[in-house]
Amino acid sequence: MWDETQTSLIASWRDIVEEYDSRLGLMSSTMEFHSAEGRNWSSWWQALASKEEPAHRPHFWDYGDTTGPSLINSIAVLQQNRSIQPEKIESGPEIECFPYGRWNKSFRQIGAQMALAHILGSTSLNISLYDFMGNYPDDEPERAVFLNMWKPVCDWLADEFPMSLISLGIGLSWSPDLAKKIHTDSGGNWHELVYQGRGWARWLGAAGFAFSMTPSPLVNAIGGKNAWGFADAELEEWLHHGLMLDGVAASILLERGFGEFLGITGGRFITQDDCAYAVEQTLRSDSD
Repeated sequence: MWDETQTSLIASWRDIVEEYDSRLGLMSSTMEFHSAEGRNWSSWWQALASKEEPAHRPHFWDYGDTTGPSLINSIAVLQQNRSIQPEKIESGPEIECFPYGRWNKSFRQIGAQMALAHILGSTSLNISLYDFMGNYPDDEPERAVFLNMWKPVCDWLADEFPMSLISLGIGLSWSPDLAKKIHTDSGGNWHELVYQGRGWARWLGAAGFAFSMTPSPLVNAIGGKNAWGFADAELEEWLHHGLMLDGVAASILLERGFGEFLGITGGRFITQDDCAYAVEQTLRSDSD
């Protein structure tokens, strides 16, 4: 009901706006929150635009300087947003800087952010240049100088990396409908439906492995309760080619009847009350 009410209202705004040769755009957040809302992405794109392609401002990066691991997460977040976009769209990731000032986000990281946004596929960038609290261009003129210097670089990257390109690597499959399928622990907390699906991205990215937040025809990886989000046929196909699982995902597939594909007949979770630590040991006789 919430989703239908929202899209109906947006469609009525769209009709008004398009009469004046303009269009609506959508700024989105992380996918797990929209999943918990029950958002139907195809109906949202249809509600936003009927005559022209929709405009999307996907979430991408934090508002301030971040450390290396956050870069991997930002790549995964933008890939998730790109995966639910229609083929024809204006995609302008948000290049956010707040609060403002040279000590919040360095020009070096802003430059890396703009470059990465174009490499991952963008038709434009939405850049927070001035503070809504009332500062003026003359307050920090170096910001406009910096952007003017970077514009040729961004134009070149946009030409080199068109929107038609896709990311390749280990498929980190996730479902925008996960919140409708996930099994919760208590069932009494809405936030249990907000389940993050990028764990494997941080692990693989830190180890230098290429990944894509879309299914791969070769090797895929599923982490945690995301294993509830896929149909049996999808899981069977991925298991046939090669599927990486963490402990929680493996236990869910065992519960769903895929034990014979995993070579697992049973299992249980242990804590440090059972043992102080665990060491993995291969059982293959041909291993060194």
